[in-house]
Amino acid sequence: MQKYMRLLLALAAAVAAEPLYDFSSSALVELTDDSFETLVVGDATSLWVVEFYADWCGHCKQFAPGFAKAAGNLKGIVKFGAVNAEKASKTASLYGVNGYPTVKARLRAGSGAAPPAPHAPPPSRVRAGADARGDAEPIHGQARQGGNLTEQHAHARTHTTG
Repeated sequence: MQKYMRLLLALAAAVAAEPLYDFSSSALVELTDDSFETLVVGDATSLWVVEFYADWCGHCKQFAPGFAKAAGNLKGIVKFGAVNAEKASKTASLYGVNGYPTVKARLRAGSGAAPPAPHAPPPSRVRAGADARGDAEPIHGQARQGGNLTEQHAHARTHTTG
């Protein structure tokens, strides 16, 4: 019995350790604590859509194929990046990521998107994307002026951390 338990644990560890994305064959840009500020925040001319994920996250695994497909379909129009939030915990914390997957969009300057007034109520709750049960979590949006860029955040909380 112990032999089978060890085999199951080894198999589970191997599956959990498998990276979610293969950045070498994808239109997605791998973002880290070292590269996020330079590539995303420092890019005043591009629209970025960034996913914060964890390799072990079941919802992230379901989300990944569609996200990678969108990155390929919109290549040259929108830049798509992915942050392994467990490896880039500094960046994930800085951007308020507390569940996986979390998707944030960073709008380029002059995009015409204006942030709401600081006292404005949060945007309407929108149902989008299904989780493993077929249910959808509301997406909460917030916007703030960030230097010469308008930054829009929207995240679907499916798995929370800590």
